[in-house]
Amino acid sequence: MTPATTSEQLPPLSTWNWRVVAALAGAAFLGILPLLIKGNVAAHDLQFHISSWNEVAQQWRHGIVWPRWAANANYGFGEPRFIFYPPGSWLLGGLLALWLPIKALPAAFSFIAFFAAGAGMFTLARRYLAPRFALGAAVLYALNPYHLITVYWDFRVAEMLASAVFPVAVLYALQCVTDRKAIGGLAIGVAAVWLMNAPAGVMLMYTLTLLLIVLAIVARSVRPLLHGATGMALGIGLAAFYIVPAAFEQSWVNILGIFGSGLMPRENFLFSIATDPPHTYFNFLVSGIALEQVALFIFALAFAWKIHRKDPFRVLWLPAVGAIGFFAAVMMFRFSSVLWSLPKMQFVQFPWRWLLVLNLALCMIGMLALGAARTKWLWVILIICFFGVTERDVIRQATWGRRAIAEMYWSTSADGYRGAKEYLPHEVHVPPTPYLLPQAPLADLVCEIPCPPDAVKVQRWSEEEKQLQVNSAVPAKLLLKLYAYPAWEVRVDGSPTYYDTTYSGQINVELPPGRHDVKVVFTRTEDRTIGIVISLLAAIILGLLGLITFRGEDASNSAIERAISS
Repeated sequence: MTPATTSEQLPPLSTWNWRVVAALAGAAFLGILPLLIKGNVAAHDLQFHISSWNEVAQQWRHGIVWPRWAANANYGFGEPRFIFYPPGSWLLGGLLALWLPIKALPAAFSFIAFFAAGAGMFTLARRYLAPRFALGAAVLYALNPYHLITVYWDFRVAEMLASAVFPVAVLYALQCVTDRKAIGGLAIGVAAVWLMNAPAGVMLMYTLTLLLIVLAIVARSVRPLLHGATGMALGIGLAAFYIVPAAFEQSWVNILGIFGSGLMPRENFLFSIATDPPHTYFNFLVSGIALEQVALFIFALAFAWKIHRKDPFRVLWLPAVGAIGFFAAVMMFRFSSVLWSLPKMQFVQFPWRWLLVLNLALCMIGMLALGAARTKWLWVILIICFFGVTERDVIRQATWGRRAIAEMYWSTSADGYRGAKEYLPHEVHVPPTPYLLPQAPLADLVCEIPCPPDAVKVQRWSEEEKQLQVNSAVPAKLLLKLYAYPAWEVRVDGSPTYYDTTYSGQINVELPPGRHDVKVVFTRTEDRTIGIVISLLAAIILGLLGLITFRGEDASNSAIERAISS
């Protein structure tokens, strides 16, 4: 059996200190400096995130601790956005929205994301690289071009948060070779990535699987596979309170709406030509950066491999990290099409998203190669020039100007905001004039004869509960400004009542003559209960596993002390 990497064979463990924090904070400040100078940028998902954060903050003010239904989406008709979109980003964004003005949210959130990305990489790199190279890897990872594209072109800040946890999950997977305690850290890392960004969660599963297989081959042991599989399973269990409802309730919404024109994986391989010029321009921008980084990765890997051949035990992690970097590079090219038919891989959606994994491997292996280079100063200058020129082009070509202000206004309008088509309940048919949706009344009563003007009184209209009083002398239909969803329960005079759905997707309740109290409540469905139970069981198992490991170490240490004293 090949000896596993030990602490004596690794560089001195870099410590967290004020210099590290200052360097990461400085990198984060550089990352958001264009936002501070030029103002906000009208990135693709800016409106989606700002509207979500503002909605969460509003629901917290109304006493709803864990939002589930986005009441202001679709201009007041709502959507189950918070069931499907991972909670990590909208919880942080909602917290910021409680205290900061709307215009300050993109810069504040992005600063946290850049800093967290650097901190995550430093947590990994300090274990395997010399201190100054670990810090260098952290700064480069935080400010890598893909992160700049993520913030200034797409504003996929949830993926930025996931990229901060990704290196930590990789670290504990690498430690599965020798340390059973790594199972707990791996489980928490896996759960955290899933709770930040679902596409990143899918990428993490395949990345860790490949990494653990390579580790098992290099270490000639099944221990990495056993420990790693346990940690990954417990991680999925910890995040089950989100994953189970999001998976089960997909059939209740138009989830395939994410695969619209130009949004399929096959349409977004490197240098693909899309149906519209702006999308094609973006594809070529990100493709050029990806190609440059693939070339840098291959060069750094070839140079670092010489170190591995001289001392294979010292850099046991190199084959595993090199393998995931190579896999990430392959997945961006069209010849990898067959791999995109793997389970759930299509939900990664954009092949260039694998730049997240490639940058992780590039920063680690690049810094290892730099540490062995003779003319380090020359390589540092070349790296700075490459990053500077590339990131200048990314930022300069982003969409600046008044459109960002309009996006902010549309996200926080009192009339509501545009919803996400993938979260529309499947029975909804959006009218050809959606701009008229804000004018719809909260409740409309249709009687066999003209209804009195005061036949309907709205007593309460909150995000998850609606209370109305209806008084009609003839049978009537109550039409609500609310999209139907299985979690909504209608109670008439205290009794659950069946309701119809209109062609547009609204809740339609038939009422007999008389005075009625109507209450509509967003209930907890069985799948959400099952997810919560699974998460609790996973947390208990993880706690017991940690307790057993801790007691085992105590017993081992006591035995060693007795042997020494005797």
